[in-house]
Amino acid sequence: MVESFSSLSLLMLLICLQSHLVGGFAPGVGCLLGLKGKGCTEGLRLAPFGRDKLTRQCSSTQLASNLPLLRRTSVTMEVESISTPVSILDMMQDAGKSVAAGVDAGLKRMAIEIPLPVTGGTELDDWPGGIKQKYSVLKPMLAETLKLLNFTDSEIQQQEFLGISDDAIGVWKNSQGVAVVAFATPEVLPQLQSLSETNTLVLINHQFFLDEFSAEATQSFIDSCTIVYFLQSLSMKGPGLLPVKGYMLRQYPDPFKVARRTDEGGKQVLDTYAEKPARAVLDDLFYKDSEERDKDLGLFERLKRIQKEASNI
Repeated sequence: MVESFSSLSLLMLLICLQSHLVGGFAPGVGCLLGLKGKGCTEGLRLAPFGRDKLTRQCSSTQLASNLPLLRRTSVTMEVESISTPVSILDMMQDAGKSVAAGVDAGLKRMAIEIPLPVTGGTELDDWPGGIKQKYSVLKPMLAETLKLLNFTDSEIQQQEFLGISDDAIGVWKNSQGVAVVAFATPEVLPQLQSLSETNTLVLINHQFFLDEFSAEATQSFIDSCTIVYFLQSLSMKGPGLLPVKGYMLRQYPDPFKVARRTDEGGKQVLDTYAEKPARAVLDDLFYKDSEERDKDLGLFERLKRIQKEASNI
């Protein structure tokens, strides 16, 4: 009896020792050896080493059976939308508020980019009168923005230009050190730099069409101007050239917000950006969104959208 018990004890010790040496006791050693007690955990008291590991491993089955069922909580993601101005007056007020916020933040060079209502356009050209026609449309619109920037009536009515008047690079200055310039071009860069030395400079719809051949000074100057207000309607494409309508809006100090017009007429934000995103970024954003959002759209509905888009060209 003693020999039998000693052999059994030795066997148990060897098994436990081997298990410990390979990184901890094997699960269920106590149970496999027929140890009695409250579950496998009680048998662990016979093991002189690696007790914590053995407790965790051997009792894992028992613990799992006692775990309460986890509830699945349905999280409703809040969809962000944007609100675009419903009138020219609203847009110009929003632009003025954005500039005022920039002034309060200490910005010295700012830019505004807004759409102009087409007046006097033809089938071949929206602006047959060129930049002078655009100036004649923008000037009365600016009154509301300038009022919010504390321009007096006489300062609003002033008609000054940088360069020659035919270039229609209008400039408005007030007594509080704010200079607003419309349709600025690289040709008047020295005057703009001079203005910005003594004034807070605001460019509206500048004509700096930059590319890889643009002068470094020109690029650097535009980069120094913070876009404080931006509004643009976007015509994008999904898979199969499916037309998708969108918007890009920036009202300082908020970031650029890119939204898609939904079938219900809403403007759902797809993403936000600290800097104005490149066209390629927008193409990819809208394509991927359409790929998922419009995947169940029928052929007839797709053709209707394409036809509608073609009729608006």
